[in-house]
Amino acid sequence: MINVDDIKVGQIVLYMRVPEKSEAGIEVGVVKEILPNNKCRCGYHLGDTCATTSLEYLYSIDNTYALKGLLERSEQLGCRYDSLAGGTEVWSRNE
Repeated sequence: MINVDDIKVGQIVLYMRVPEKSEAGIEVGVVKEILPNNKCRCGYHLGDTCATTSLEYLYSIDNTYALKGLLERSEQLGCRYDSLAGGTEVWSRNE
């Protein structure tokens, strides 16, 4: 779980989906806005829609510096990620 004092807008996080509410799994997201009551708004896909998420289900990634390189290596090993080509909405802190 991420501590409210450690979370930042723009931070890449892992969301551990709650099995009681949806199929168990983990998603990568980005924090768009920090909300009261230990919640934040995160984007989990390439559109502009965000989901309000409790911090108790979010985990920080310690090696974000390696994400781009790891995705490139994964593609070199045969995995293809079509959406890595682009097509994301532009976000700003003022939206």
